[in-house]
Amino acid sequence: MSQMQDNIRSYKRLEEEANVLQVKIDQLEQIITEHTSFVRAKQDEQLYAYLLDRSQQDIKENALEEEHNNAEKLTIKLNDVEESIKSLSNRLSQMQDERNQLQARRINDVSLL
Repeated sequence: MSQMQDNIRSYKRLEEEANVLQVKIDQLEQIITEHTSFVRAKQDEQLYAYLLDRSQQDIKENALEEEHNNAEKLTIKLNDVEESIKSLSNRLSQMQDERNQLQARRINDVSLL
C-alpha cells in the first residue's frame, strides 16, 4: 500500500508540475504573441515612415520641377522683354536722328530766308 501511496503522491506531484509547466507555456505563448504583434507594429511604423518620407520627397521633387519650369518661362519672357527694349531703343534712336535732321533742315531753311 505504501508503494501505491507513493505512486499517487508522485502522480499528483507530476500533475502539479505539469500544471505549472502549462502555465509557463501559456505565458511564453502570450509573450510570443505580444512580441509578434510588436514586431508587426514596428514594421508597419517603419513602412509608414518610409512612405511618408517618400511622399515628401515626391512633393519636393514636383515643386522643384514646377519652379524650374517657371524659371524657364520667366527666362523666355525676360528675353522677349530684352528684345522689345532693343527694338524700341533702335526705333527711338532712328526717331531722334530724324528729329535732328528735320531741325537741321529747318535751321537751313530759316537761314536761307
